[in-house]
Amino acid sequence: MFSISAQIRSRKFLKKNWYEEAAYVAFVGKRVNTPELKELYRQGIITAYNTLTDDGVTMKNSQFYEDWKRYFIQTEDECIEEAKCTHYIIGYGTPPESLFSDDDKIRTELIRTVDPAWCAYSERRYYAEKFMKQAMKYYPEQAGVLDEIACCFGRTSSEHMENFINKVGREPIDRDKLRNLVIRAEMAEIIDKCKIEEENAVELLGRIINAIQ
Repeated sequence: MFSISAQIRSRKFLKKNWYEEAAYVAFVGKRVNTPELKELYRQGIITAYNTLTDDGVTMKNSQFYEDWKRYFIQTEDECIEEAKCTHYIIGYGTPPESLFSDDDKIRTELIRTVDPAWCAYSERRYYAEKFMKQAMKYYPEQAGVLDEIACCFGRTSSEHMENFINKVGREPIDRDKLRNLVIRAEMAEIIDKCKIEEENAVELLGRIINAIQ
């Protein structure tokens, strides 16, 4: 029987470019064979297309964009009333049921329509952009279209969503700005721009699918 004691001291580190060092894939289980990278990218492109479409044609996220935009074409009070009826506020994670009986708590929670919503949404497009750029190496004959798709995701992540969050600031969100109807309308327009980018990406992905199936 051994007794081990250790003293743990907390440390705080400032980490930059953590995306780059966090990029890896872990395969769990027995290795049977190693697929060619070109095949992995082909399957990734197909998966991206299937993820963004309902039936291989219609954009899956169309209603999401309309639901998200609705928060910004309504007043804050209208958003509160909707939340009380639906017991739902768009954003990453789900608020507790007890929240929806308290107007003030709902009012505070409405910032989730901006943050963390923008971050969770933008991050996915960031990685999609990088993936499409990498796929160009394995499908040089489709490089032009893959670059266009990457640009759709890139504009969404680094341009539109940056403009979106900067309308109301971050850490913390400026709630007075978030109540401003002019600013809200501008944010709704940005969501429309993101929807157009995704529609274009879906159309372009469909074009590639036909070529690499």
